[in-house]
Amino acid sequence: MALARDLPSTYPIRVLSSLSVYLAEQRLTAKVYFVCPPPGKLESDPTSREFLRDIRQKRFSAVAIIQGMLPEAARELMEQNGVPVVWNSVLAAERYAVGGDYLQTLREGTRRLLEQECRKIAWLEWDHPQTPRLARDAALQAFQSVLSDFGAVARPEWIRGDLHPSLEGAGYEEFREIWTGRSEKPDGLLVMDDVLFQDVVTAIEELRIDVPSQLKVVATANKGTVTCPLFPATRMEVDPAAAGQAVGEMVAQLVRGETPEPRHVAVPFRWVEPVTQGTVEDQSCWPRSFGQG
Repeated sequence: MALARDLPSTYPIRVLSSLSVYLAEQRLTAKVYFVCPPPGKLESDPTSREFLRDIRQKRFSAVAIIQGMLPEAARELMEQNGVPVVWNSVLAAERYAVGGDYLQTLREGTRRLLEQECRKIAWLEWDHPQTPRLARDAALQAFQSVLSDFGAVARPEWIRGDLHPSLEGAGYEEFREIWTGRSEKPDGLLVMDDVLFQDVVTAIEELRIDVPSQLKVVATANKGTVTCPLFPATRMEVDPAAAGQAVGEMVAQLVRGETPEPRHVAVPFRWVEPVTQGTVEDQSCWPRSFGQG
C-alpha cells in the first residue's frame, strides 16, 4: 500500500487503519510505503526506493494508493510488472479506483447553497498541481453548470485552490483575500477540503462575519474529526472507515486473481445539518439529522 506523507488531515491514516483491519480479517499481509514525495524526487527518497525495488522484484500482488499521486515513472513500472493498483480517485482514466466522487460532491454542495438563495458563491479547494488538466476543467465546468441552472455565474476572483492545505494558515489567507479584496462580498461559501476549512473557520470568526445572515457555509468533513465552528455550517461528511473497507474488498479481489466489478467505487457522503442556535446543542458539529448524499 502507498500512503502520502505530506497532508495534515487524519483521513488517510483512518482509511489505512480500516483497510488494515479488513486485510487482516482476510488473512492478507500488507506493507505500508510512504512514497509520495515532491515531483521528481521519487528515486531520492529511501522509502520510495524500497517501494520501487519491491515492484521490480514482484514482492506484492496489488497496491492501494491511499492518498496522493505517484510520479509517472512509478505508474509505468507497476504496469510493466503487472501489478494491479487500486487508486484513490474515481477517474475514468484509472482502471480500479475507490474514493469520493468529487464532482458529485461539488455539484451537491453548490446546489445546496443555491437552494438557500445564495447567488454569489465562493469556492475553496486544494488544486493539486499534478491533477490532470481535464479533471480540473471538469470540476470548473460542473461548478459553472450548477450555477447557470439557477441564473448565477462563477466569479474567478472567488475561486481559490493554489495554497497547499499543509501550509500554515492556507485557508485563512485564501478566504481573507476573497472577503477583503473587494467591496462586493460572496453570500455563499463552499469549502471542498476539510483541512482548509479549519483555517477558514478562524478567518470567519476574526472577521466577525455573521453566519448565516451574511454568509452561508457548506464544507466537506470526515466522520469523527469534524471542525466545530461557532456558527451553523452544513457538512458533507465522508466516513473513512467505509472508504477503507471498500479499498480492502477491491484489493482482496485483485489478490485472488478476480476482476473487481464495478471497477470504480464512489464512497458517498451524507449531509450533516447544523442544529438550531440557542440550544444546548448550539455547536454545529452536533448533527441533528442525516440524509443520504
